[in-house]
Amino acid sequence: MKIMNWLRVRLIQKSVRQQFALHEKRKAQKPKAIQKIMVLLNSNSSISASTIERDLRQNGFDKASISVVAFEANMTASNEQSDLSFGPGDFSLLGTPLSTVESYINKPYDLLINYFKEDHPYLQLVSLKAKADFRVGFPQVDNRLNDLMFHVPETDSHLFCKQMNTYLNTINTA
Repeated sequence: MKIMNWLRVRLIQKSVRQQFALHEKRKAQKPKAIQKIMVLLNSNSSISASTIERDLRQNGFDKASISVVAFEANMTASNEQSDLSFGPGDFSLLGTPLSTVESYINKPYDLLINYFKEDHPYLQLVSLKAKADFRVGFPQVDNRLNDLMFHVPETDSHLFCKQMNTYLNTINTA
Protein backbone atom coordinates (compact mmCIF):
# COMPACT_ATOMS: atom_id res chain seq x y z
CA MET A 1 0.00 0.00 0.00
CA LYS A 2 2.92 2.35 0.69
CA ILE A 3 4.13 1.89 -2.86
CA MET A 4 0.71 2.87 -4.22
CA ASN A 5 0.62 6.01 -2.05
CA TRP A 6 4.16 6.91 -3.09
CA LEU A 7 3.23 6.45 -6.76
CA ARG A 8 0.07 8.54 -6.37
CA VAL A 9 2.03 11.40 -4.77
CA ARG A 10 4.67 11.26 -7.53
CA LEU A 11 1.99 11.40 -10.23
CA ILE A 12 0.27 14.30 -8.48
CA GLN A 13 3.60 16.15 -8.30
CA LYS A 14 3.99 15.58 -12.04
CA SER A 15 0.49 16.92 -12.60
CA VAL A 16 1.33 19.97 -10.44
CA ARG A 17 4.36 20.70 -12.63
CA GLN A 18 2.18 20.49 -15.75
CA GLN A 19 -0.46 22.75 -14.17
CA PHE A 20 2.19 25.33 -13.24
CA ALA A 21 3.13 25.56 -16.92
CA LEU A 22 -0.51 26.29 -17.79
CA HIS A 23 -0.97 28.56 -14.79
CA GLU A 24 1.92 30.82 -15.84
CA LYS A 25 0.04 31.63 -19.06
CA ARG A 26 -3.01 32.70 -17.07
CA LYS A 27 -3.60 36.40 -16.66
CA ALA A 28 -4.48 37.39 -13.09
CA GLN A 29 -7.64 39.45 -12.83
CA LYS A 30 -8.03 41.76 -9.90
CA PRO A 31 -11.42 41.19 -8.30
CA LYS A 32 -13.77 44.18 -8.35
CA ALA A 33 -16.53 42.75 -6.22
CA ILE A 34 -15.83 39.60 -4.24
CA GLN A 35 -18.92 37.42 -4.18
CA LYS A 36 -17.45 33.92 -3.86
CA ILE A 37 -14.39 32.94 -1.83
CA MET A 38 -12.74 29.56 -1.49
CA VAL A 39 -10.19 28.93 1.25
CA LEU A 40 -7.85 25.96 0.89
CA LEU A 41 -6.60 24.78 4.26
CA ASN A 42 -4.45 21.93 5.53
CA SER A 43 -6.26 20.28 8.44
CA ASN A 44 -2.89 19.97 10.23
CA SER A 45 -2.83 23.75 10.48
CA SER A 46 -3.24 25.36 13.88
CA ILE A 47 -6.13 27.43 12.48
CA SER A 48 -9.61 25.97 12.12
CA ALA A 49 -11.98 26.53 9.22
CA SER A 50 -14.48 28.33 11.46
CA THR A 51 -11.78 30.74 12.68
CA ILE A 52 -10.84 31.71 9.14
CA GLU A 53 -14.45 32.13 8.12
CA ARG A 54 -15.13 34.31 11.18
CA ASP A 55 -12.06 36.48 10.48
CA LEU A 56 -13.07 36.93 6.84
CA ARG A 57 -16.53 38.07 7.87
CA GLN A 58 -15.08 40.47 10.47
CA ASN A 59 -12.88 42.02 7.78
CA GLY A 60 -15.62 42.99 5.40
CA PHE A 61 -16.35 39.82 3.45
CA ASP A 62 -19.75 39.28 5.07
CA LYS A 63 -21.62 39.50 1.76
CA ALA A 64 -19.40 36.93 0.11
CA SER A 65 -20.17 33.26 -0.06
CA ILE A 66 -17.24 31.61 1.76
CA SER A 67 -16.27 27.95 1.32
CA VAL A 68 -13.46 26.60 3.47
CA VAL A 69 -12.13 23.35 2.02
CA ALA A 70 -9.71 21.34 4.17
CA PHE A 71 -7.25 18.63 3.19
CA GLU A 72 -7.36 15.69 5.62
CA ALA A 73 -4.20 13.58 5.25
CA ASN A 74 -5.69 10.57 7.06
CA MET A 75 -8.92 10.56 5.09
CA THR A 76 -9.29 7.74 2.60
CA ALA A 77 -12.64 8.69 1.02
CA SER A 78 -14.60 11.92 0.88
CA ASN A 79 -17.67 10.58 2.68
CA GLU A 80 -15.69 10.10 5.93
CA GLN A 81 -15.70 13.81 6.79
CA SER A 82 -17.80 16.80 5.86
CA ASP A 83 -18.60 17.83 2.31
CA LEU A 84 -15.91 20.51 2.50
CA SER A 85 -12.92 18.25 3.02
CA PHE A 86 -10.91 15.92 0.87
CA GLY A 87 -8.06 13.48 1.24
CA PRO A 88 -5.65 11.35 -0.76
CA GLY A 89 -8.51 8.94 -1.52
CA ASP A 90 -10.22 11.66 -3.55
CA PHE A 91 -7.56 11.36 -6.26
CA SER A 92 -7.13 8.52 -8.71
CA LEU A 93 -3.98 6.48 -8.82
CA LEU A 94 -2.95 8.57 -11.84
CA GLY A 95 -3.25 11.74 -9.77
CA THR A 96 -6.44 13.15 -11.23
CA PRO A 97 -9.10 14.56 -8.90
CA LEU A 98 -12.26 12.52 -8.43
CA SER A 99 -15.81 13.88 -8.36
CA THR A 100 -15.72 15.41 -4.85
CA VAL A 101 -12.65 17.50 -5.60
CA GLU A 102 -13.93 18.25 -9.11
CA SER A 103 -17.05 19.80 -7.56
CA TYR A 104 -14.83 22.29 -5.65
CA ILE A 105 -12.59 23.25 -8.54
CA ASN A 106 -15.29 23.57 -11.19
CA LYS A 107 -17.15 26.35 -9.36
CA PRO A 108 -16.03 29.87 -10.30
CA TYR A 109 -14.52 31.91 -7.45
CA ASP A 110 -13.59 35.58 -7.31
CA LEU A 111 -10.92 34.91 -4.70
CA LEU A 112 -8.97 31.80 -3.70
CA ILE A 113 -7.10 31.91 -0.41
CA ASN A 114 -4.29 29.35 -0.19
CA TYR A 115 -4.01 29.18 3.59
CA PHE A 116 -1.08 26.77 3.79
CA LYS A 117 2.63 27.46 4.19
CA GLU A 118 4.22 24.36 2.73
CA ASP A 119 4.47 23.00 -0.79
CA HIS A 120 1.83 20.31 -0.56
CA PRO A 121 1.08 18.48 -3.85
CA TYR A 122 -2.62 17.81 -3.16
CA LEU A 123 -3.33 21.39 -2.08
CA GLN A 124 -1.25 22.84 -4.91
CA LEU A 125 -3.07 20.73 -7.51
CA VAL A 126 -6.50 21.78 -6.23
CA SER A 127 -5.39 25.42 -6.16
CA LEU A 128 -3.98 25.30 -9.68
CA LYS A 129 -7.07 23.61 -11.12
CA ALA A 130 -9.58 25.87 -9.31
CA LYS A 131 -11.43 28.40 -11.43
CA ALA A 132 -10.40 31.47 -9.45
CA ASP A 133 -9.80 34.99 -10.73
CA PHE A 134 -7.32 35.97 -8.03
CA ARG A 135 -5.20 33.97 -5.56
CA VAL A 136 -3.64 35.04 -2.28
CA GLY A 137 -1.45 33.11 0.12
CA PHE A 138 1.88 32.86 1.87
CA PRO A 139 5.34 33.40 0.31
CA GLN A 140 6.69 30.10 1.67
CA VAL A 141 4.92 28.11 -1.06
CA ASP A 142 5.90 28.22 -4.71
CA ASN A 143 5.70 31.87 -5.78
CA ARG A 144 3.91 30.97 -9.01
CA LEU A 145 0.87 29.76 -7.07
CA ASN A 146 -0.36 33.13 -5.73
CA ASP A 147 -0.99 36.55 -7.24
CA LEU A 148 -0.59 38.29 -3.87
CA MET A 149 1.36 37.01 -0.84
CA PHE A 150 1.42 38.05 2.82
CA HIS A 151 4.31 37.40 5.15
CA VAL A 152 2.35 37.02 8.40
CA PRO A 153 2.29 34.22 10.98
CA GLU A 154 0.02 31.35 9.93
CA THR A 155 -1.48 31.37 13.41
CA ASP A 156 -2.75 34.96 13.01
CA SER A 157 -5.61 34.55 10.54
CA HIS A 158 -7.13 37.84 11.71
CA LEU A 159 -4.01 39.78 10.62
CA PHE A 160 -3.90 37.85 7.33
CA CYS A 161 -7.54 38.73 6.56
CA LYS A 162 -7.03 42.36 7.61
CA GLN A 163 -3.97 42.73 5.35
CA MET A 164 -5.74 41.01 2.48
CA ASN A 165 -8.77 43.29 2.82
CA THR A 166 -6.54 46.40 2.88
CA TYR A 167 -4.57 45.39 -0.21
CA LEU A 168 -7.61 44.24 -2.19
CA ASN A 169 -9.34 47.57 -1.47
CA THR A 170 -6.19 49.43 -2.55
CA ILE A 171 -6.00 47.40 -5.76
CA ASN A 172 -9.67 48.08 -6.53
CA THR A 173 -9.31 51.85 -6.11
CA ALA A 174 -6.23 51.99 -8.34
